[in-house]
Amino acid sequence: MDAGEVFNMRLNPIIAVLMATTIWSLTGAWIHWAKISTFTLAFFRTSIPLIATAIYMIQKKISFKSGHQKWLLLSSLLNFLCIIFYLHGFVLSNIGHAIILLYTWPVMVILISLFLKKESLNFQNIVYILMSFLGVFILKEDISGSENIWGMLSMLACAFFTAVDLLIMKYVVKDCPLSSLIFYQNLIGCLILLPFVFYLPNLYHLPTAGMSIGYAILVGIISYLLFYSALEKMETSKISNLSYTELLFTALLGIFFFKEPFTIKTLMGGTLIIMTTILVLLKQKNIVSTPEMSHVIQKPEGRFKKKFATAYCSQRKISQRQKKSSNL
Repeated sequence: MDAGEVFNMRLNPIIAVLMATTIWSLTGAWIHWAKISTFTLAFFRTSIPLIATAIYMIQKKISFKSGHQKWLLLSSLLNFLCIIFYLHGFVLSNIGHAIILLYTWPVMVILISLFLKKESLNFQNIVYILMSFLGVFILKEDISGSENIWGMLSMLACAFFTAVDLLIMKYVVKDCPLSSLIFYQNLIGCLILLPFVFYLPNLYHLPTAGMSIGYAILVGIISYLLFYSALEKMETSKISNLSYTELLFTALLGIFFFKEPFTIKTLMGGTLIIMTTILVLLKQKNIVSTPEMSHVIQKPEGRFKKKFATAYCSQRKISQRQKKSSNL
């Protein structure tokens, strides 16, 4: 019995989603508290899930080849950029401001889609874009210092690359099991950082390495298993609604544990951005609303629901079908 089956058997899906979003919300607090280098944390964040999924795929005899190899590698590069800007944004900015700005990614999806498809803007999309940019502008007015500005820009860059990655993964996610997605999502980042492994700050400092490995296991593996175990039992729209607790948890951590100021401008700017995100996601109900799980695009329906909900179920069903056909 693998970890995914344990989560499926013992955890209520609502609790599983809340646990996953709580883990994601701890990222900003973890970075501010541990004072770990962005690139050191990124190395562990990519290498630990990569090694774990590679071992799992070898044990289960899951092929590393895919019909969408080029797109998966491009997505892996984009995911690495997302991780770097994501971590850097939390280092330089208040964690409350950072997480709110990250949720501009649904509007980025609209802008990129319109550019690629060369479609004209309709009134609804214009309203969404204006609301989002107004929210960003109000938040900017509440941010002081060059470091906070760079942190703000880092999170907007993360939102942009998340949106591009989402559009790419939309066309490949149905043909790949979860284990392959996690493997490829972390591959390029690990390969880029591997040649510099001896130059990464505090890499061999035992407490730093231990905290980084713990972060990688929690965020890169356990949260994914929790989220997918819930995805098999609940509708995607309900999971999307629950995943907004990441915003709440992160903002509360910033206010109560790091004494970050909560002003009327933060409330106004954050409300505009969050309202825009909700409206966009209500319009496109098949998108999961958390950036950490942005590659889960299509809502599994009908006979495909369990096949694509979790990797362990997917591979088991495929192997069972192959055995039956060979027996015939």
